[in-house]
Amino acid sequence: MRAAHRAVGAARRAWRLAPVVGALVLALAACGFLEDLVPPPKPPPEPLPGGSCRDLPLTPSGAAAVPLGTWAAPGLPSGELVASQVRLPVAAAAPAAAGTSPAGPGEWQNRYPAPRTYFGFACDGLVGAVWQSASAGEVMVALFSADLARGSSWSLPGGGERLLAATFGAGRLYYLTLAPGGTTEEEVAATLTLRAYTFGAPAESAAAAVSLDTSRQGLNMIASGDVRPWEGHSALAYSRGKLALVLSRLMHRSSDGLNHQGGVAATFDADTLTQTSLLGQTSGHSFGTYLTAAEGGGFLAIDHGDNYPRGVNLHRIAVGSKTSRVVYTFKTEHGTTATSPAGVSYPVYEEISGGGTTYYRWSNDNNVYGELGAVLEFDDGLLVVFVGEPDPDGRALRNERAAGYLTDPRDIGIVKVRADFQAAPYGEANVVTDDLVLSGGPGSVTESGGFYDFNGGWAPQRNAGLRWLTSYPDVDAGNASRLKAVRAGDDAGLLLWETWTPTTYTGTWFALVDKAGRLLTAPTPLGAAGAVRLARSDDPFVHDGSAYLFDGSGTDLVVTVVAGDL
Repeated sequence: MRAAHRAVGAARRAWRLAPVVGALVLALAACGFLEDLVPPPKPPPEPLPGGSCRDLPLTPSGAAAVPLGTWAAPGLPSGELVASQVRLPVAAAAPAAAGTSPAGPGEWQNRYPAPRTYFGFACDGLVGAVWQSASAGEVMVALFSADLARGSSWSLPGGGERLLAATFGAGRLYYLTLAPGGTTEEEVAATLTLRAYTFGAPAESAAAAVSLDTSRQGLNMIASGDVRPWEGHSALAYSRGKLALVLSRLMHRSSDGLNHQGGVAATFDADTLTQTSLLGQTSGHSFGTYLTAAEGGGFLAIDHGDNYPRGVNLHRIAVGSKTSRVVYTFKTEHGTTATSPAGVSYPVYEEISGGGTTYYRWSNDNNVYGELGAVLEFDDGLLVVFVGEPDPDGRALRNERAAGYLTDPRDIGIVKVRADFQAAPYGEANVVTDDLVLSGGPGSVTESGGFYDFNGGWAPQRNAGLRWLTSYPDVDAGNASRLKAVRAGDDAGLLLWETWTPTTYTGTWFALVDKAGRLLTAPTPLGAAGAVRLARSDDPFVHDGSAYLFDGSGTDLVVTVVAGDL
């Protein structure tokens, strides 16, 4: 108690002195006496020199790891997870990625995930990251020893353009940049550049760049400037000499006079950077993407569609082909006036009207009531993880519960899908069939429903094999958000997520699941609240049994390492 009283007394004295101290600081600053105390601005970063990763000069980082905790980890060979965090000095300001999508689940902006900020990779046993500086906009690359004791950072070509995506393969860094431009008054094709930097090549010939076709017949993307900062949300991946891109963009004006938004997929030759196939729309609208190399070659992806289709849309991508299936679909808010924005009148939607609200048989709902997670590929199928809004019984298709941005607590859901999902019989766009999923049976949710689309047509929906891993009781107390997932050995997965009230972050959590999606551990805090923040769009990077999460402090690079034979 005495210590507590002394602390209170000291705080009161500091509060009384604050105006005096503030005035003294201002006086000293006016006289120029504080100039020597203000750190000088960082010099421009050096460009990445030629040479292999192992030959690049690394200097001692001088950083000490801060332990976050050690936990039992059933299902992993090591039997435990160990998490720590390191702040690493870099040559250009590293932005705080968690602030790029600050909206909570109950806010309109939560629908639109921003482009990714940090991209992890490994080269010659070193751990690396690509990002865009928070100061002058340089595209930066950093390489560190696996223990993070030594490292350096340099700039890459493309500074001044917006970094959208990056990946690594066969000794080359690949990244996509978007030039500034575009207004609401004019329609200008976006300037997209696919770039590569080859480690081991002489500096003068290491960089390559190809301008991508963004015309109506190409990727069909216009420059939206700062009007839509989420445009360009995309993912890039490398597999066996090939690149795949999934890109969310605003399109050239269509025949109805509107600039529609949607996702598009394409493949490229990793040597020449030339486009090898344009695979068309993934989803429309497309709110979020995830893309990874598939075990047997090609790529796996998911994106979040709000209408065409309405659900989490799973894709298998190869040169010249894309096959897709909805694996989870969700509720729809319907019109509360008889006349739609198109001027057409529709009858009452009797089945969901009541409680003082009358709904009509049309909808134009852009909300997706959740967030994407990832696709984890196991030897017996694909585990798709996401965030959704189930009712207390686990059902996600109750349209009377779709009113506003957040009406039910957001929970983590999974569906296990057969590896050859493209061979499953295809029915209605938003219908998940029993022969598509492997996660059915006791404890799973199977439900049917549907919605009236903008033109008043009925669109059937069905979920099957749907399982929920969390069960938050109240939207005002807890909602899952910023979900991440990585493989944890051959038979398990590591999930990471944040919890939020409708507008405010409350904590960061993890859990282990088996390859069927069943919890191996209860949800557990990943250190103290706020110690680890998860960017809405960024993906963890796994190297040599550890998951690396990259973020920035505004100056330093902040690396959280979760080790455990992953």
